[in-house]
Amino acid sequence: MKEYKYVVVNGCSFSASSPTLVKFDETYGYVVAKHFGAKFYNLAKSGGSLQRINRKTLEWCSKNTDKFENTLIIFGMTSMGRIEIWNNKFWDPT
Repeated sequence: MKEYKYVVVNGCSFSASSPTLVKFDETYGYVVAKHFGAKFYNLAKSGGSLQRINRKTLEWCSKNTDKFENTLIIFGMTSMGRIEIWNNKFWDPT
């Protein structure tokens, strides 16, 4: 079995940690990283869409090219109906 130095997880709330859902050290990604003795990167966010998962994973990979060969990337699939909407306007409720 290959030894990984890094474990990267991306997905929605099923993969993310938060005070109301699950602690960081109780996520499945953390357990996998601990199994390999690897550093854990959790890119997941509650409500995350497939577009966000793709974008954030590619961003991580482009910034960490030196780590890529020794990295296990796990995708936690989210609902197909979620979409990512971006705008450059500051949200002002007034």
